Amino acid sequence: MATQLQEAPTRRSIMATRPLMGWRTVDILTIAFLGAALGVAFWGWGIFYNGPVTALKIGYAPLMGLFVGPWFMAGVIGGLVVRRPGAALFCEVVAALVSMLEKLSAHVRLLGGRGVHRDELIQTTASILQLVVTGGRVE
Repeated sequence: MATQLQEAPTRRSIMATRPLMGWRTVDILTIAFLGAALGVAFWGWGIFYNGPVTALKIGYAPLMGLFVGPWFMAGVIGGLVVRRPGAALFCEVVAALVSMLEKLSAHVRLLGGRGVHRDELIQTTASILQLVVTGGRVE
């Protein structure tokens, strides 16, 4: 009995149509809550981050890049969970703002201390500026 090879059926990719390009209320709420949760995680990671990075700065500075990975999570997870244009940027901005709020409130309350990190301000400002310049379009 001879075996016959059959061709696998070809699959066509499905392109997003106009209704899928728009934002629904559930998409906005999902990204907002996800960004807030990841912002709290950013805040916790920022506390843990200082010890190992200081030690690596003294030892071998290029290894410091291994500890910055968690700050990329919000954009990646937000873009994967809600597949809409700008979802990753929106999630990253919300997470950066939430992680910045704790430092801002401590700064206002104590009128001193560390205050808001300039890196978070630069990150948030650059994200908002990109959103304004592109008009929210992702190409």
